[in-house]
Amino acid sequence: MRLCTSLLALAAASCFATTTQAQTLLGGGKTAPTFPIVISQSGSYKLAGNLNVPSGVDGIVIGNGANVTLDLGGYQLSGAAACTKAGCGGAPQSIGIKIGGNAVMHVFNGAVRGFGLYGIGIDSQSPASTVMAEDLMVTGNFNGVFLAQLTAHRVVAQNNAAHGINATHGLIAASTAYNNGATGISMNYGLVRDSRSLFNAVGFEHFSGVAEGNMSINNAQGNKIGTIVQSMNAFY
Repeated sequence: MRLCTSLLALAAASCFATTTQAQTLLGGGKTAPTFPIVISQSGSYKLAGNLNVPSGVDGIVIGNGANVTLDLGGYQLSGAAACTKAGCGGAPQSIGIKIGGNAVMHVFNGAVRGFGLYGIGIDSQSPASTVMAEDLMVTGNFNGVFLAQLTAHRVVAQNNAAHGINATHGLIAASTAYNNGATGISMNYGLVRDSRSLFNAVGFEHFSGVAEGNMSINNAQGNKIGTIVQSMNAFY
């Protein structure tokens, strides 16, 4: 497997393993797994059923430097926090999928809910990881998706207490942020396209890059959308 050298390359499937890999199943057995589930080896993993994580504990932790494909299999990774747009009611901090430094990850096809810090987020003490997120529902967390380098396709972030989808740079496309307590979709620089921000405290925050084909409806504080048409290579 080879690592992506840019987020534009990350948008292509060639950034991840191109050869067929055996999948390691997570959960679904007669014995409940011990949390957090730590994935330290590069490879392909898949949920075999819904996973319910105890209060204040992280769900799945991706080790530093690992190159991981995680198929949620249409299942749900659930924490014990009861978060809404109004807040989390003092829920302990936890992360549904915590991604270690310098990791490369493709996560798709399922739901992450009920975590008191991030649904999907980076270990804040580690260097930035590179993440592709596709076909996900991230709901009822304190923050939904909170990453540095992100490529997101068809991600729905709703009813999170703070941010819906937040990234420093990358690509957010065909995604929706609905009824979040802070910003619906936030990216410092990169491309945001064909996405919707609905009924959040703030619609879009996008300070430089390209924003096109987006829709914003009934966001309480309006939008901060910066559109700068220039070579994306300037940002990476």
